[in-house]
Amino acid sequence: MDNDSNWEDAPANPSTNNNIANRPMSSTCSRSKPCWSDNTNKQLAKVLGQLANTLNTNQTSIPNTNSRGTKACIPDTFSGTEPDKLNNFLFQCRLYFHANPVQFDMDIAKINFAMTYLTRVAQDWFEVGLNQEDQGILQDWLSNWNLFMDELR
Repeated sequence: MDNDSNWEDAPANPSTNNNIANRPMSSTCSRSKPCWSDNTNKQLAKVLGQLANTLNTNQTSIPNTNSRGTKACIPDTFSGTEPDKLNNFLFQCRLYFHANPVQFDMDIAKINFAMTYLTRVAQDWFEVGLNQEDQGILQDWLSNWNLFMDELR
């Protein structure tokens, strides 16, 4: 039995009518679930493969500014009892920020990070500022890195 005999509504000239709604359907196929020939499946697979290759070729990735080979050390703690260690502490913080720019793109993130490495006198001083924030008293240095560094000095 010839497969063409199972097709319905065959267009008079198939090469001029490529609309899927007008393509012939098999008795086991319907307009909502068309059947495709092996040639159509091969062409579709080829086009999808080309599309995948194009996407892979043209895909732009976000540059990784912190590759696995570049790992910054966390800063030493700063107590405030030895003021001559402040510049080193701030330098170490800045190095860490530069190595992790996505994490530290805002001053608040930098300040919160740096405050976690404060101890003793320095921690006590900044703890007061955080407690005042709970009372509605906002310190400018809680949201501005430069003011935070000035407050540490």
